[in-house]
Amino acid sequence: MRMRRPAQGIAAVCLCLCVTACATNRYRVPVASFRDDTQRTVGALRDFYQSRNTYEVDLYLDGVAADPTKEVVTRDTSGPTPLGTPTFSPTSIAARLNALDLIGAYAARLAALAASDAPSKFKDAASLLGENLSSLDKTFQRLTDQPDPTASRFIAPIANIIGAVGEMVLENKRDKLIAAGIRKGEGSVNEVLGLVRDDMDKVFSLEVHTGEAERFSTLVAAYNTDRSKLSYEQRKARLEEIKAAQRAKVAVGDAIPSALVTSMMDAHAALTELARSSRRPTDFADFNDALDLWASRVEYLAGQLRTLIR
Repeated sequence: MRMRRPAQGIAAVCLCLCVTACATNRYRVPVASFRDDTQRTVGALRDFYQSRNTYEVDLYLDGVAADPTKEVVTRDTSGPTPLGTPTFSPTSIAARLNALDLIGAYAARLAALAASDAPSKFKDAASLLGENLSSLDKTFQRLTDQPDPTASRFIAPIANIIGAVGEMVLENKRDKLIAAGIRKGEGSVNEVLGLVRDDMDKVFSLEVHTGEAERFSTLVAAYNTDRSKLSYEQRKARLEEIKAAQRAKVAVGDAIPSALVTSMMDAHAALTELARSSRRPTDFADFNDALDLWASRVEYLAGQLRTLIR
């Protein structure tokens, strides 16, 4: 019996360590998946944001190409053309890209905490996020002096996310830290994503809807005027352009840009629900189901979004 007790004690310690490791690392895989899908979603939205001024230039040049009486100019009777002055402020676009990067940093910090074997206190938000993101709320404050009507609405939630990231990793238990970080970031992350979704619905969807309707009409009219003078290959090339414009019209009609943001908000809602739960295996299973749905949506919606990027 005496010989068995040490062995039993060692076994008990090993079992305890195993259970503890499982308990403290159960966030690792799902939160890492959340981070990865966040990065994919943010990447697709980044490409879309960055393409908006190029889109306006392409639309302008398409109109010039279809009308031989039009000159290429940087300013006409209506004012600056997209070739002369960007339609959307590059500073405002850059600030929104940084806002998306901040959401990505929030997800990355959660994943880093979930994967860490020894969570420790960080210095400050600047050391975690870099100067651009740690002072992003001040960037949006400066934009309120420019013609950017929604800039002021970004300030408070972005400051809160910066604070949530800065306080996320303290000298305490991992499970409590992750849950606390998620709960603290919940409202502000949703608010920033909601503002990005509003951008998509109220600014860019209208831009693309008008632009693609104009492009489609221009291409159809030009084809019908020129078709008798075109070769078979030229007709096929023109018809491919018409087909692409039709696909873009359908994509914006289906609200693809905002649907991508909404799918991310749904996944984040599932993450916060997990943080509030008792975190039983079934709770993690529900979250993994939500992640799987998001992953499939990202794949489809990002593909559809690419039809709107020129």
